[in-house]
Amino acid sequence: MTIPPTPTRQGTHTTRCAKDRASGAYPLVTPTYILIAQTQKDAATGNELKGWLEWDLASAQQSKVTKLGYAPLPTALISLDLAALKTVH
Repeated sequence: MTIPPTPTRQGTHTTRCAKDRASGAYPLVTPTYILIAQTQKDAATGNELKGWLEWDLASAQQSKVTKLGYAPLPTALISLDLAALKTVH
């Protein structure tokens, strides 16, 4: 299954979801979005938010998500997310 391409300012990202027929596998896979204002009203709060999102996207955190029952984000999507965060001010 392929989720339709998602246009971004940094390019287009297509996510492919594999059907896992393993016993006990959860059948639904969908990205979750976090929307933030590109221009933050408060610079200090905006920097904290960007720092938290960058921390979430870091490989150290992505390597732990499978232990919680989640799938790590694709590398291409992380790259797009980090590029988008650089445009937030």
